[in-house]
Amino acid sequence: MDLISEIKEKIRINSPHLIKSVVYDLYLFNKKIKRKDILILATLTKSGTHFLRLLLANYFALILFPNQNGVKPKEMNDIFPNSWRSYFGIKPWFLPKLSLQRFGLKDMPRIHSEKKKLWEGSYILHTYRNPYDYATFSYFYKFKILGLTRFSSPAELLNGQINEFIDCYKSFFKNKNHDLNLLSISFEDLYRNPELILRQIISWLGINYNDIAFKKAITETYKEKEFIFGGGEKWFWSGEIKLSYDKDFQKFQMLINRDGPVGVWKHYFTNKQKYYFDTKFKMKDINLKAFIYE
Repeated sequence: MDLISEIKEKIRINSPHLIKSVVYDLYLFNKKIKRKDILILATLTKSGTHFLRLLLANYFALILFPNQNGVKPKEMNDIFPNSWRSYFGIKPWFLPKLSLQRFGLKDMPRIHSEKKKLWEGSYILHTYRNPYDYATFSYFYKFKILGLTRFSSPAELLNGQINEFIDCYKSFFKNKNHDLNLLSISFEDLYRNPELILRQIISWLGINYNDIAFKKAITETYKEKEFIFGGGEKWFWSGEIKLSYDKDFQKFQMLINRDGPVGVWKHYFTNKQKYYFDTKFKMKDINLKAFIYE
């Protein structure tokens, strides 16, 4: 291939990204926001998205207004109102109700997605989770609770979404050690030691530590039990959708109330199923030691 043909081929391959990049930066410019001004919360579903949003919303709010009570779910959504897709006009964009500029930010949009090239220049906070608990909680909180029938069990859900899970996971860990703007945390660490994780995030963002706000933020966040366990969607706490409570879902809730949200998968996956999925993960070069199986 001659030089001109090589250049044309590179333009052909990269043009979709360049077009998206221009559109993205124009939208940011229109909102008077730079890439460095936003912290993108990029998560796998059911890996602590709303748990982390509520924890950070409490910390930020309590620093700015130390005498107020904890942040409620609706207030959290007013503090962090946007999806990352809001920056393309795909979803509505709202001005955050809390000024985040004291923390070097203007917004913390969220998205369930693989890592994207367009995020270069922004902070990326990524959460992941043991795939078996991910499948179990996704099944009950996204399918069973709403009476949907696409999947009949956590194992069937994982089998149907395993490639999506693997692609998403690998996209964040491919160059993890070389990306200082990316912080990956596991749901298990967030649940077991929120103090350590919140300190880590504060230090990573370069935010001054406030001991009173720090302790109160954790206390207030843990009052919202369903957020800790994975039921943080708006439809769950707003009551805008009538929930389907059957015996299977009630048993699931009993288990997480009794034992917590880590390791619930053991009640729903057989040893044979786990061996089958472990083999699939190994074939895709996924390091199973990165997941906590307790």
